[in-house]
Amino acid sequence: MEIEEARILLRNLIGRIEKADDGYRLDGRLTEGEVRALEVGLASLGQQYDTLEARSPIAAEPPTVVGLGTVDVDRRALDADIPKDVRFCLDFGTAMSKATLVDDSEGEERIHVLPLGSVVGQSKHEYLLLSSVYVSDDGTLLFGEAAEERSHEEGLDGSRQRLDNIKRRMSEEGWNDEVSAEYNPTGLTVTYGDMVLAYLTYLTWVANECLRKLGYGVLTRRFALPAFEGAKQREVDAVLKKAIGKAQLLADTFGSELARGVPLDRFMAGARELEDGLQFRFVGLSLTEPAGVAGSMLSWRDVQQSLVLVVDIGAGTSDIGLYRLYASPTTGSGQFLEVEGSTRTLTQAGNYLDRVLMEHLVKTAGVLDGSRARALRNRLSLRIRDYKESLFSDGEVSVFEDDLEASVGYDEFVELPQVKRFTESLSEAMVGVLESVDESWLDWVRAHPGRVLAVMLTGGCAGLPFVRDLAAMALVINERPVRTAAAQRRPVWLDELSLPAEAEVEYGRVAVSLGGARQRLMTERVSKLTAA
Repeated sequence: MEIEEARILLRNLIGRIEKADDGYRLDGRLTEGEVRALEVGLASLGQQYDTLEARSPIAAEPPTVVGLGTVDVDRRALDADIPKDVRFCLDFGTAMSKATLVDDSEGEERIHVLPLGSVVGQSKHEYLLLSSVYVSDDGTLLFGEAAEERSHEEGLDGSRQRLDNIKRRMSEEGWNDEVSAEYNPTGLTVTYGDMVLAYLTYLTWVANECLRKLGYGVLTRRFALPAFEGAKQREVDAVLKKAIGKAQLLADTFGSELARGVPLDRFMAGARELEDGLQFRFVGLSLTEPAGVAGSMLSWRDVQQSLVLVVDIGAGTSDIGLYRLYASPTTGSGQFLEVEGSTRTLTQAGNYLDRVLMEHLVKTAGVLDGSRARALRNRLSLRIRDYKESLFSDGEVSVFEDDLEASVGYDEFVELPQVKRFTESLSEAMVGVLESVDESWLDWVRAHPGRVLAVMLTGGCAGLPFVRDLAAMALVINERPVRTAAAQRRPVWLDELSLPAEAEVEYGRVAVSLGGARQRLMTERVSKLTAA
């Protein structure tokens, strides 16, 4: 984080502090950005501290919940017959979630991008499911579009908040932290881990409804993770495997009630019935998000030799990885290799742009720091993704909400220092990945004038013009140039599938789940170039 960005966040933090009779008071939780800004401030003073990355996301014991009734949990999935040649992959996204089914039972890949949004009657995005959870004033758990709509009705005064970024607790400390009253007004003890489980239950039920319409029962499900490293990757993998397994049982238990909304106390009672140590045979492999993208690019029907740098820019994280793709139809051989040490995860992603836009709207409106500004930010946060979408699609966004009147144009926004820093951070990370890998990979590109390093941009932010420029930028790695080219926005081999129109348009967002569901996954990581 740069000093200027830290200054802005620290000013915002100070603005949230209120004078009280016995001193000063800060209500609510600190955001990730505010904590990082404090870390930057301490570092500038020469102070030592434990960074967020150094802390375990599951550091504390979950609190004890008392006073809940009982729910008879449907456990039939534990003993279900699981087909071997069919599977689906869940891409549990920060803003949108996706799922794709691949059936190899007849020798050829049959691919179905699951219409998650369509199944629940979502007004936008047929193949994407809104990743939102809201606990209403009457204690009902609501999901997706229903969560958004109810939060707009009940949160106009800024006192209520909707969880739109529940994935962040997988990578930060606080999985077992109790959710604050602005997110949970019921008085029940509920953790962020419980909220993730609730959303995964909803996502699983929606995916199961899609599978049922296609004639399938309980299937193996793979799942995607950000490109964490080492112990964090293993820890989050284990936690999410358990949550995805429990989500299947809870989805079978509550069924269509999840679409209407489930009383929070009933859901928590059901979740507490699931003991640790259950074996979920239907939970399969995990994969990193860039690995899923790379898997969606590989065709075994055509000759293919390529080196691809995948940059998957989502709402919560931006994930980078370098992959070697090789296929020969004549020999039937194929390789999908991850270059060792090339994966990297950044927190600069779509949510970062949301925060920049929100702060700029508040500043443009001339709202002073303090309780009024805090309430205004809370209100804006409920609609900030819609405002951002309008800004990028229409070239301008105008907000008129009670005491807020502000307009921001696209050209004005992209010139903000914080937005420029967003693209700079991505480009620096891309260069950093390439500088860290064995030189043989880039020498393979340099050795032949017809070869290039393909740059594949995917994720919800990949279509932004100032992000697309990253795929065409000139690269000099270790003082030597490397030829690059933007990868095709949609792999040619997918043309044979006759996917529905919106699935084609949304390829950049469904690529992770599509590649992750294919039978042939990356099976090894290599440090040096060994493929022909």
